[in-house]
Amino acid sequence: AMVGKIMVIDDLADRQHDCDLILDQNFYLEPESRYEKLVPVKSARLLGQHYALLRPEFHELRNQIRSRDGVVKNILVFFGGVDATNETSKTIRAIATLGRDDLTVTVVVGSGNLHQQEVRGLCEELNNVSFHCQVSNMAELIANADLAVGAGGSVTWERLCLGLPALVISIADNQTAIAEDCGRSGLHVYLRQASDVSQTVLAAALQTALQSPALLMNLSM
Repeated sequence: AMVGKIMVIDDLADRQHDCDLILDQNFYLEPESRYEKLVPVKSARLLGQHYALLRPEFHELRNQIRSRDGVVKNILVFFGGVDATNETSKTIRAIATLGRDDLTVTVVVGSGNLHQQEVRGLCEELNNVSFHCQVSNMAELIANADLAVGAGGSVTWERLCLGLPALVISIADNQTAIAEDCGRSGLHVYLRQASDVSQTVLAAALQTALQSPALLMNLSM
């Protein structure tokens, strides 16, 4: 062997690894069984959200995070870098139907978002809605929010690290199982895949969340 120890980072659990340590940061209800026949018996296994690979600023802010009381004043909307099906615009429209001008809404899109102009236009039409593209301060935005609406994927661990309650919509097949298991375990509210979540359904879920401070407090823990 050319090296003394081999570490593997995986999140698919669909192939065998000859390694001494495997890390999979994703949350599943039965994580151990995923790698039962895929890694040597002697391999150390770091499985689950407690081993999430996050940038240093998340660790720093976690140590000074404020205690949330379940009251929503600031909603963060973020569906990843691309958001091919434009869930961002759907969410902005759903929030607008609530008639809550007292809410501050922070909308974040990635540079690869093909719907940037539409999203920006929607933000400019509404009061207290700000548009941000390809930010470098996501940890700060998450820390300052009271509720998130967004996708699954790696941002899940960023939200959980900073105790941000979330309504989650799966926008990719590889997000669905994790998002479902997190929902079953009370880590966030899972609303199903994007194609199954209409603007009306999303608005109703938002209305319920805004009226449920106890629920959001539990999600913050």
